[in-house]
Amino acid sequence: MFFQPVSLGWHFKQVDLVAGYGLFVPTGRFIPGGAENTGLGQWGSEFTFGFTVYPNNKKSIHLATLASYNIQSEKEEKVQKVGNVLTLEVVPESP
Repeated sequence: MFFQPVSLGWHFKQVDLVAGYGLFVPTGRFIPGGAENTGLGQWGSEFTFGFTVYPNNKKSIHLATLASYNIQSEKEEKVQKVGNVLTLEVVPESP
């Protein structure tokens, strides 16, 4: 289950910004090595930051990106630890 208690955005003349924090909560059954797990058996914290740049005053073209960093806990019963994940999304768009 994912909760995002904080997500803030700011609008400026040529740039929009967004920042947030989310929490992955372990739900469902998790048995190490189990074939019928319905959960992942770990916590996660996700920090995000993104922006959209508008190079002209009409805002007819833009460049947008969102970076998120997910910090994983150890799995239940300390069987393994999944690595942390950095995701970068870039979207150039024009009419």
